[in-house]
Amino acid sequence: MTVESVKLWLEELERVAFEAENLLDDFNYEMIRRKVEIQSQMKRKCWLILKENAFGAGEVPNRLQEIGFKIALECRGLPLATRVLGGMLRNKGTTDWETLESRLQSLGVGENTNVDKILKLSFDHLPYPSLQKCLSYCSIFPKDLEMERNQLIQLWAAEGFLHSNQRNNMCMEEVGNMYFTILLDSNLFQDAEKDEYGNVLNCKMHDLVHDMVQSISSSKTLRLIESGSDDKETFPIQYLAPERSEKEMPFPPSKRFKCITTLFLLEDRSLNDRKISFFMLRVLSLRSSSVKELPKSIGKVTHLRYFDLSRISIKIMPDSLCRLYNLQTLRVGDRESLTKFPNNFKNLVNLRHFELRNCTNCKELPTLGYMPSLRSLHLEGLDGITIVEPSFYGELAMHSGASNQSSPKLFPKLGHFILRDMKNLIEWMEAIVHDRTVVVFPILDMVTIDSCRQLATLSFSMSQEIEDHWTKNGSVVLAYICSGVSTLTSVHIEDVNGLAKLPIILFQNNPNLADLKLSNCRDLTQFLDFPFVISQTLEGPNSQTILGLSQPRAYIDNNATPCLVGLESLEKLVLLQGSFVFL
Repeated sequence: MTVESVKLWLEELERVAFEAENLLDDFNYEMIRRKVEIQSQMKRKCWLILKENAFGAGEVPNRLQEIGFKIALECRGLPLATRVLGGMLRNKGTTDWETLESRLQSLGVGENTNVDKILKLSFDHLPYPSLQKCLSYCSIFPKDLEMERNQLIQLWAAEGFLHSNQRNNMCMEEVGNMYFTILLDSNLFQDAEKDEYGNVLNCKMHDLVHDMVQSISSSKTLRLIESGSDDKETFPIQYLAPERSEKEMPFPPSKRFKCITTLFLLEDRSLNDRKISFFMLRVLSLRSSSVKELPKSIGKVTHLRYFDLSRISIKIMPDSLCRLYNLQTLRVGDRESLTKFPNNFKNLVNLRHFELRNCTNCKELPTLGYMPSLRSLHLEGLDGITIVEPSFYGELAMHSGASNQSSPKLFPKLGHFILRDMKNLIEWMEAIVHDRTVVVFPILDMVTIDSCRQLATLSFSMSQEIEDHWTKNGSVVLAYICSGVSTLTSVHIEDVNGLAKLPIILFQNNPNLADLKLSNCRDLTQFLDFPFVISQTLEGPNSQTILGLSQPRAYIDNNATPCLVGLESLEKLVLLQGSFVFL
């Protein structure tokens, strides 16, 4: 190797090193540029999420947009955190936005943003302490479980988290619905499932939200996994939900469980008379458990407010059940074994919600007519019921001389009634006092009658003030409703056979009717009677008519439907007097 060759080698090395240094500079520049670009994209993405959850489609004031950009930057691209913060800021003013921005900075979120801190912040900012209790109570459910809206509200009420608001004239259920809506709008609840009318039926909690509420309620809630398992902690347990296991397990005795107010049993857990000693219970769910007989001591659990007996193999309910005078919700169903209810069922004077579903061997309904607190009634799939007899209303309705009232009211507080899939129900008998017809359902505002194909008579008196009605498979029921109600605002008619045309009296009696939906009415052939009626009733910005007919030739008059917004499933359609200019 010569000196010249070494010199050339060193010169080449120096050149490569210089190029490498330039390459490193370029690389560092690109890293910084990409970081700035990603931050900008995250900020823009988070701002759009924040804006959507805080304002919807509304305009954003300039000052709030400026603050919102800063808050979005603090979220560091975390969608859940951004949605939750957006929900917190909904309908809030500048001061609240500035306070939140300051609070985020004080929490130390930013470069190392912790979504748990933001979720806890949203929990702390819930407007009512009772609402915080409602949310933390949800930790009793497993992750990713669909939570039923009505059930959740009934559970909250049973635990004493809900109280009527006299100032705003709101009952417990209305307060519960308000709380549920707040949690949904705050994105602490998500994945809402809605029915065809837009009503939320079920929802879920994000796993991180579940972790948060579980940490908050960890001192009160215990999920047992193995038989007899018990933490070494000494704090008393208030909510208990055993997990599933591979074999049936008896309930573990423990002094820590004396103050339990909520108990959920699953199919691998049993409950016998000796163990039913939780006298502080407010919520007891035996749904799908291995319980085959209710212990007689059930009547001693006098604080019980929510009782779920769905999908358990019991044949007869004990008379002691009727001593649960504080019971608010009773759910029974999905078992063929149940045949009879106690004679003193009417003693459940505080019962507000009763569901009886798919008990195919149940031959008669319990007495419900004079229950003073009953607000919702759901009867479904009772194949053994062929006639609703006067005993359904109560003794006062059956025997003369029992009442001094001129017009006794049956189901005085009932607002929501569902009658579904009663395939053998033929007759609904009338309640009579002194040979006079009494008022049934005086404040009913929503009724659903679905798949009661043999129902030929519906002879009870009904209030004139029903706001929402939905009928399916029952032209007799439809005719009765049309003639007996005057305040309908919404009518949905589906699968009603024998309906050739809509009764004019439906429109004449209901001047506030704004929503009409017809579907799969195979015998409906024409709307020629509409012109002078429907133009008066279906008016306003929210009025709509949607038609779905299956008759081979359906005649619709152009002038008859000024608010027609949709035509569906029309196999053969004859248009009269021109085109539909309103579609």
